[in-house]
Amino acid sequence: AIEWHQRAMAIREELGGPRHPEVAASHNNIGLALRNKGETLAAIEHWELALSINEEVFGPDNIELASPLNNLGSGLDNVDRLEDAQAAYERALAIRKKHLPPGHPDIASVYKNLGLNAAARDQYEEARGYFENALESLEASLGPDHPYVGEVVYRLGELHCRADRCELGKPLYERALALFQKAFPNGHLFVAAVMRDLG
Repeated sequence: AIEWHQRAMAIREELGGPRHPEVAASHNNIGLALRNKGETLAAIEHWELALSINEEVFGPDNIELASPLNNLGSGLDNVDRLEDAQAAYERALAIRKKHLPPGHPDIASVYKNLGLNAAARDQYEEARGYFENALESLEASLGPDHPYVGEVVYRLGELHCRADRCELGKPLYERALALFQKAFPNGHLFVAAVMRDLG
């Protein structure tokens, strides 16, 4: 996948120059492919380039900045630069809230990532608030039975159990398991994870 993205970027650079928005899109895609290969530091470099190009072309709060910011946050989380990740997520959230309708799944995605980031920083109440915001948005936009709702329900249950509040976490695990089993009748990694945590 990376090779095809690199070829596409070379064509885009030739046609529009190295600071063209389509080149930024290629950098974003290459970053995702690198992250999937476990090459997080290289991915971060591509997301930073995508962000730089989009800022130059569109300005500091255009919707085109939100995706590389959200991806950059996930990369920074993976290398334990938690405060930098939080700042990237918060900026992505502000941009998406400005340009997208309330409850949009892309807003929920940033809330979820902010929740994971806050949990990694041991900020239980902050994380819970973000996960609950993500859950409210997703249930409103996708319905209560969507598997993405199940993921956030699972993360919220996991958070409660990490904070020694498994009496709150267990019902959430059970709800997440029911959602995952309905969505993935042939099995899924999330089904296995919830069963492990319920055990």
